[in-house]
This record gives sequence, structure tokens and C-alpha cells, in this order.
Amino acid sequence: RFSNAQPTTVDGIRFPSKVEARVWRRLNELFPGRVVRPRARNLWAVAPDERGVPLSFKPDFAVLKDGRPDFFVDAKSGSRRSRDWRRGVAAFRASYSAPIWEWSGEKNPPWEVKP
Repeated sequence: RFSNAQPTTVDGIRFPSKVEARVWRRLNELFPGRVVRPRARNLWAVAPDERGVPLSFKPDFAVLKDGRPDFFVDAKSGSRRSRDWRRGVAAFRASYSAPIWEWSGEKNPPWEVKP
């Protein structure tokens, strides 16, 4: 197992970790009604994996503006990142030219808040 994540429920939604639940709560305070949990998105790749499955990456949250994703947030705590996660986020940025931020939900967010 890569982490010690403890499932946590907030607002009737079950999150795989306390960090993800905290980020959800904080994002909803900053952007009420604009936060969603997006579906996985396929990434630009030369070929699928060895099982024939297209490569994909699913950020934890999307903050919407005018009904479309304005930016994405991936809940992360500490400095542990898997090699696959690093590749996935880099491919996501290249595939969608979309800002994606890592945030633990503590302190101030790493982006300028413009509600």
C-alpha cells in the first residue's frame, strides 16, 4: 500500500482520505457551488498500456467557471508522490493545457483566489 489514507465522509460524500475531504471542504468555502469531482480523462499517448487500456488521469477536483473546468486540484499531503502520479499529472497538463494544482487544504491555496 502506498499510503496510510483513512476514508472520511463529508457532506454525505465518501473520500478515500482525510486530506481529500479537507480539500473538498476548503474548495467549497472558496468556490461555493463550483466544485465537482471530475471523471477520469484519457491522455495523449502513443499507445495504451499492456492490457490495451488507454492511459488516463483523474484529478480529485475541478473548479468550474461558466459550467466548464477553470482549473483542477489534486489533494496531496507531504512530499510523497508515486512515479506514476508524476507522469500522469505531466501528461494531463500536456494533453489539456489545464492548470492543475496540488493542495493539502491547509494554509492558503497555491493559486490566487478569484471567486
